[in-house]
Amino acid sequence: MATNDQCLIYVRMTINKKRLNISLKPKVPGDLWNSKTRRLNGNSSKFKDINDFLD
Repeated sequence: MATNDQCLIYVRMTINKKRLNISLKPKVPGDLWNSKTRRLNGNSSKFKDINDFLD
């Protein structure tokens, strides 16, 4: 977890049987991350933009 309860979002990809983890750079509040849906809870435009990017 990053500072101030902010978390980085990572993408894990597998290419040619090799795993690659990439940080997407935006920091998001850890308590608003929904592990089940793999999206942020909330209606702010920033959260909507991040959720749209993840889709």
